Amino acid sequence: MDSEGDEEAGNVIRFLTTVAQHDPVLKRWLARRKESRMHFTSPEALAEVQRQLAHAVIRRVVDEVGAAESFAVVVDETADVAGREHMAICLRFVTEALTVRETFIGLYQADSTTAAALFGLIQDALTRLQLPMDRIRGQCYDGAANMAGAFRGVQARVKAVEPRAAFVHCTAHRLNLVCQEALNGVREVRDAIQEVGRLVSFYRDSPKRMVALEHAGAQMSLRPLCPTRWTCSEACLTSVVKQYGPLVTSLDELADDAKGQSQPVSANLGVARAARDVVLSQRDRFERLWAELTSDAERLGVYCEAVDWLAGSISGRFDSDEPTLAMAEKALLTAEEDALVATATFYNLDLERLRLHCQMLVDVASSQRKAPLTSLDDVVALLSDEGLRQWYVVAATTAQCCAVTFVAICHC
Repeated sequence: MDSEGDEEAGNVIRFLTTVAQHDPVLKRWLARRKESRMHFTSPEALAEVQRQLAHAVIRRVVDEVGAAESFAVVVDETADVAGREHMAICLRFVTEALTVRETFIGLYQADSTTAAALFGLIQDALTRLQLPMDRIRGQCYDGAANMAGAFRGVQARVKAVEPRAAFVHCTAHRLNLVCQEALNGVREVRDAIQEVGRLVSFYRDSPKRMVALEHAGAQMSLRPLCPTRWTCSEACLTSVVKQYGPLVTSLDELADDAKGQSQPVSANLGVARAARDVVLSQRDRFERLWAELTSDAERLGVYCEAVDWLAGSISGRFDSDEPTLAMAEKALLTAEEDALVATATFYNLDLERLRLHCQMLVDVASSQRKAPLTSLDDVVALLSDEGLRQWYVVAATTAQCCAVTFVAICHC
């Protein structure tokens, strides 16, 4: 197809042609395309129109973010079909009425994935949008060293510019990593789960074996063992447990299949026979097996080792700025002195005004709600009254900072 044919097949031209069927003016204008070169529908002209529309949208977004007291930066890395690395940048902010907003501002190609390069990319994007970095109150990235590194990562570089930019790593992602590390840290648990993963792969890699499993009475498919997400790993283990009977039956049939033994997958069949024997040996001895397992676990310290790995992983993965944010929330909810001091210090607020406003806010909540404040949502609901926000401006500012960052904590 020639260039003119490509142009006519484009989505924009097709859309205009469809609309022109009901719009005489547009129809006449499109007819000029065959008579004049000044029709402004060439690929270059349309690309420029799209860029102008994109810039208009970005300007509207930036105006909304600029009107907010503070904002959070949410960044994730991704690759396009050509393998080029890009950074997706989103901004989360809280309006004057304490309504949380989130907006996507663009994909930016990253020629390098070092912390310095990615930080420069974020800084450049915010500078072009005329958004000062000293108004950042929240950062949310993944747990990669170049992003989350405590000394040279992107979050540390942003904090060097704005110390109040609290960093959080997605809680759901961290919990998955904690579970994975706890499982991988104990040899007995790790080996057992890996064997289950090999068994699942043994079936999923062969349509013939999957059919044999279905003929054996399987009611659900085997789920793959995910190396990073524990929720998917749990689904894999559950699918194997629920298909215990059909697995035993199909393994028995596969092991006795002469044709199957003559195939190049004989090594896999050897694994199948071994797995079958192990599974069958446990068929009628669950009580004794359970007693042996619990006794061995206590004797070998497997249970304690797993608990230690889990506790250590939780401490390592969840050691970020959440304690500071928890203190800020506590100051708003209770006006406790230690929390007030820590919050005023971190956010660089006037301690006396913060103390006065938080104490009055707690009093208003008790008199109007007849119940103490229990969460940041309660504070936001109370400050939804514009009059109260004007009276308790420092408390409202603190609530905005907390809301911006708490939203980032929940980002997945």
